[in-house]
Amino acid sequence: MNDVLQQGVLRLIYSAVSGEAMPLPEGFDLAEAMPLIKAHQIGNLVYYGATNCGMDTKLPAMQELFAVTYKNMLVDERQRTELKRLMEAFDANGIHYMPVKGVLMKALYPQTDMRIMGDADILIKLDQYDRIRPIMEQLGFAEKLESDHELIWQKPSLYLELHKRLVPSYNYDYAAYYGDGWQLGHPLEDNPCRFAMTDEDQMVYLFTHFAKHYRDGGIGVRHMLDLYLYQKAKPQMDAAYIAGELQKLQLQEFYTNICRTLAVWF
Repeated sequence: MNDVLQQGVLRLIYSAVSGEAMPLPEGFDLAEAMPLIKAHQIGNLVYYGATNCGMDTKLPAMQELFAVTYKNMLVDERQRTELKRLMEAFDANGIHYMPVKGVLMKALYPQTDMRIMGDADILIKLDQYDRIRPIMEQLGFAEKLESDHELIWQKPSLYLELHKRLVPSYNYDYAAYYGDGWQLGHPLEDNPCRFAMTDEDQMVYLFTHFAKHYRDGGIGVRHMLDLYLYQKAKPQMDAAYIAGELQKLQLQEFYTNICRTLAVWF
């Protein structure tokens, strides 16, 4: 993959999340970039960026990207509707829960459908699971399987992972730091059932999850973009605290290098 295609795609992504029209590198061809776009599953982001940059929507590549974007809009609407129903049911029944990862990241994008989500992740308390199961069944979910750290439920409109712990126990180094993760959660002032981490602890967790993907299976542009947008949305975070916690996880040097990469990309 040549530098022109990579630079062009990154500029289109930046245009999508910033709303700015970006100059594209000389010789950039959207059709030639399609294998890269598909590999990273960023068709919707590229479409929004290309539209901002004035690309002809009648081009075959643009029409293909529009089809992807339209599908993602429908999926996003269904997912958000199901999550709203789920969290309202948890609230009504006194179930403690903490949304993490994509459920939270969607709100940081200019449009929620820009942030595709293969599954939704919510941390629960295992001692409440006997009360959670009938709620899930009433909402039309089917119980699928239990893994080391997840209880998986599914319906056509949402694939849901109820987390028993934030990090799999077989990731020994990270699991030793996190435990089940509930020590990091704090109830919202206006909702005692819904918990959240501080901005700093959320950043540490996002990067730990990023690092887990990096070493276990690889990462892509979307993982990088999540980090960029989170940092941009939370400029007042305590950098010294984040650095100290990442040092405990032996991730501080990696974090520094990724931040340098983000500064070049975006």
